[in-house]
Amino acid sequence: MQKLFNKILVPVRNPEKRGAVIESACAIANKYTCSIHLFHTSTSGSFTDVSIAGGLRGVVPHFTSKRWRAKNGLAQICDYLLGATDDGVTVSYSMRTGDWEENLVELIKKERYDLVLMGQRPRFSWTGDLRVNASQITRRTNVPVITVPAGNQLSGLCSIVIPVTDFLPVRKLVYGIYIATNFDASIKLLGIGSAKNAVTVQHYLQKAFKLVQDHCPVKVSMEKARHSLIPAALRDFIKRQPVDLLIVNPGYQIETTTHFSYWPIHFLSRQNGPPVLTINHV
Repeated sequence: MQKLFNKILVPVRNPEKRGAVIESACAIANKYTCSIHLFHTSTSGSFTDVSIAGGLRGVVPHFTSKRWRAKNGLAQICDYLLGATDDGVTVSYSMRTGDWEENLVELIKKERYDLVLMGQRPRFSWTGDLRVNASQITRRTNVPVITVPAGNQLSGLCSIVIPVTDFLPVRKLVYGIYIATNFDASIKLLGIGSAKNAVTVQHYLQKAFKLVQDHCPVKVSMEKARHSLIPAALRDFIKRQPVDLLIVNPGYQIETTTHFSYWPIHFLSRQNGPPVLTINHV
């Protein structure tokens, strides 16, 4: 199979803290011998608020100090990653000011990253004015995005869950097989549908199962969930069974807003939910 992960982009909200997303980047880079690029955006809004509160004289010193702390933090994370990753893995970082999403989209397209790895903020952390939506990034760049909850990380993957609805999820299967093969994980295909489309869902569930079973050296199983709402079905399934990675399409399957916002459907615990890989249909 063609190598899918070569260049990983890791947005870092707080460069002064090393979170679960950094450990996850390390695990993936070691598995696939990828390069890792850390990226931080400083929004002008935060500087404006401080300048109003402290007077215009405080603008430049505060900006310089904050930027220096961010740069120093990124450099320290780079040093850590260089010591924790295998030979052949390169690590770098960069910084910009402006809007997080616009900067990320521009950087992904310009540098042709093939995976974005984002941390997900803790439940009660301060959100500020920064919001990054995994579905939006995936839609605009066609690049997969993995969100990693604060209390979890992508290491020792055992169980990968792929929801199957009223179409054959070819791209989700490709990435699921690719990850499962390298991490020696099993794949669970979860057919989700209501009474209206039960026959269609069953058809594509069996088709996906046979595709994986007949052509890939991966342990695969399938299960059905009768529900009209896909996020609710996933939530109920995750409560019952351990899931190490969930692979979904953007939009209606699950809306994950990472780092600085919330999950609109509150379908997973921000601390203990599994990492989520969001990927376009085609």
